[in-house]
Amino acid sequence: MLVTAMNPTDPPTPVHFGEDSRIADFVLDDHRAMCVASALLDAGAYLIDTSLLSEKYYKWKSGVRAPCYCNCRNAISDFGARRLIADEMSKSVMSAFGDVDAILGVSTAGIPWASCVADRLELPTAYIRS
Repeated sequence: MLVTAMNPTDPPTPVHFGEDSRIADFVLDDHRAMCVASALLDAGAYLIDTSLLSEKYYKWKSGVRAPCYCNCRNAISDFGARRLIADEMSKSVMSAFGDVDAILGVSTAGIPWASCVADRLELPTAYIRS
């Protein structure tokens, strides 16, 4: 099985887990989510500005405009945030997929995260050009 690390700067996409509730149970664990959210906030990666007028909202790569934005490039440069997030991503990969052959990251922001996860899982890493 090959697992691709999503570009962490892209906004979240609704996911349908179907019959595989083990993925939903792990990904939606409240304690883990709060730890990662706190790390993103502490690293200055998650920005919220409710004072912005709607025409000045952040524009996500998908075209969505919102008063919030997550730039995980800030988190990758913060040792504590990087370690915690990479650890949680590694646990998620193993819980959701188990037997994994490699970790791939989407250029450019997904590459360092894929590298961190691959290192923890002792797997090869590669990148995909967008």
